[in-house]
Amino acid sequence: MTPDATPGDTPTRVLLRGMEDLTRAVREASHVMSRQFPCSRGEVPVIRLLARRGSLGVGDIAHAMRVDVSVVSRQVSHLVEQGWVERTVDPDDRRARTLRLTPSGEAMAAHMGEVREAAMQSVFGGWSATELDDAADVLHRIAAAIDTARVRDQDTAPPSPVLATTT
Repeated sequence: MTPDATPGDTPTRVLLRGMEDLTRAVREASHVMSRQFPCSRGEVPVIRLLARRGSLGVGDIAHAMRVDVSVVSRQVSHLVEQGWVERTVDPDDRRARTLRLTPSGEAMAAHMGEVREAAMQSVFGGWSATELDDAADVLHRIAAAIDTARVRDQDTAPPSPVLATTT
């Protein structure tokens, strides 16, 4: 039984609480870490994604980040204004634009990678390679299970009921 589990808890309820704790911890750590970068916390994943995958379209970035295209479009506009990302004509479709990091964007992405790696070493330095691999495997399995359920339920889920409030 995990530390905050109670005798009547189901395994899925305990997992959900653990995921909520992880989400909060990652959000708080991300907020602290993002202060070290000259861009917004929401722009960091765009830069990291372009650093990993090279040229991408706005729609591809939105899909990878699981956000609406309008969100990425705003973030990209700011990154272009700052000179970290450039828009180019897609050679396969001249109507489309692709995005890629500029040299200063690549330098910032490298700096982000170093900061993130140092933070991870600080947090998980006492973990063995096997423990890290096992944790990564579980996290990927959780993400895949959630994605599978989201896709499966996307069109069949009823709207969430509006909860009535009393005053």
